[in-house]
Formats: sequence, C-alpha cells, structure tokens
Amino acid sequence: MGKRLTRRNIILVHGAWHGGWCWDLLRPFLEGEGHAVYAPTLPGLAEDECRAGLSSHVDAIIRAVVDQGLGDAILVGHSYGGFPAAAAARHLGTEISHLILLDAFVPKNGERVIDHAPVVEAEWGARLAADPDWMIPPELPASFGLTGDAADWVGARLRPHPPRTYFDPVAMPDRQTPLRKTYIRCMAPRSRLLDRSVERIRSGGGWVYKEIPACHDVMIENPRLLADTLLAVI
Repeated sequence: MGKRLTRRNIILVHGAWHGGWCWDLLRPFLEGEGHAVYAPTLPGLAEDECRAGLSSHVDAIIRAVVDQGLGDAILVGHSYGGFPAAAAARHLGTEISHLILLDAFVPKNGERVIDHAPVVEAEWGARLAADPDWMIPPELPASFGLTGDAADWVGARLRPHPPRTYFDPVAMPDRQTPLRKTYIRCMAPRSRLLDRSVERIRSGGGWVYKEIPACHDVMIENPRLLADTLLAVI
C-alpha cells in the first residue's frame, strides 16, 4: 500500500447548468484517500432564482470556506466555475493554498464570462432585456462529450442557469498571496471556447498545465482518471 497523502479540504465548484451532484462519482475516490470533500450547489442552480449574479456565486464559495473553517483548502473550479472560483481564491487569500481550474474559463479583473462566448452575447442579452426572469437553457449532454447512460444521467439533472452570472464583470482583488495554480485541460474533445483561457495561463503567471484524454465532463465520464490527476498534483 502506498503512502497516504496528508488530509486536505477540497472544495469542488461546478460549471453552468450543473450542481454539486456532478461530483458524486468523483467524491469516493478522493474521500477514500482521506480527504474532506465539499461540493456546494451555487445559487440559482438548486432553485429557480434567475437574479443570482456572479458575485452571489463568489460569495457562496467564500461562505463555504469561512463558515466551515476550511483553511489551507484546495479549490477546484470546472468550466464556468473557473470565474467564481478564481475570484473567491483572490478574496480568501491564504485560506486557499491551491487553485485548480478544470477545463475552465480563466478570468481577468473586470472581464465577463460572456466575453469568452461572444457569439451568443447579442441573443442572450436581448432575451434577458425582454424578460428579466429568463434563464439560460441547458446545453445537451453531448456538448459536454457525454453519451449513453452518462448523458441520460446528466440530462435528467441539468437546470437552467442564471444569466446575470455571464454578464456581470468579475472582481479580482489585487492580492499577492502565495497560491499554487494548476490548469487541467480535457482533450477528448478539446473545447475551442477555452482557447483564450489556455493561451492566457500558458503565457505565464505561474500555472502548472496538464492535459488529460477525457471529455469536458470528465468527473462523470472518467472519475477515476480525474481523481488520479488531482491526487497527483495536490
């Protein structure tokens, strides 16, 4: 038996249309190694709260860390979750020791998620202006690379996403605190929407970059691979 890693607090932040449930298949692998795993569902994804904004998602992550005393935590953000996770890490300072972005958008201060998907900005902006209660409908599971039973399982759980989280500018405090940063990119298939983010982290900034042969929703398609990847970097 190999040497067991030091117990860590790991906070998993889901992407758009998902919830804390999307990590259910991954959790046993991490908890089996002695780690404490927290997977909150962000505001508006467990209930139909269309007015939830990006700041409310950042605040929810901060509360999960502060209220439960999860110091020296590892924060993992997937897809859209890269925006609130990265912002929360800046706000939390030394409470977060390692930020891991999993096939995620990488924000700059003042940027919006919709800036990474400009092809839908006009359409979604018009829908939101016409109907303040409009929610972004879920993508098909196939767009996350899922097929068969996995696609059916995810498709039954996806929920509409609060649109303001895509249009709100992110606030990234200029804190210079020690923080390990790792980016994991899923390559089977590769999402072109993330090209800007990957170019950003590969151009500098102290990121460790890794590629894995998995689809965007790797935590569902191949949780063992994702667990092994996470355990190797933490």
